[in-house]
Amino acid sequence: MQQNHHIYVIIVTYNAMQWIDKCIGSLQHSTVPLQVIVIDNGSTDESVAFVRSGYPEVKIRAYHRNTGFCGAVNAGIKLSESP
Repeated sequence: MQQNHHIYVIIVTYNAMQWIDKCIGSLQHSTVPLQVIVIDNGSTDESVAFVRSGYPEVKIRAYHRNTGFCGAVNAGIKLSESP
């Protein structure tokens, strides 16, 4: 019996333009299938627009304020449970 496992990577960002391309780009080289989720905590740089345009396969939720790390991770977990 084969089981389907889903691996989610939740990335919490705040003005992460300097690192986000390298982070997501390295995950694309994984030999294990995974789904990347970005939760943005109110960035004022171009992080959100960059992820949306450069990585359309990434699920992203952008908040207008900083919800804190725990709040963002919890939002990422909820997003992983949605289709």
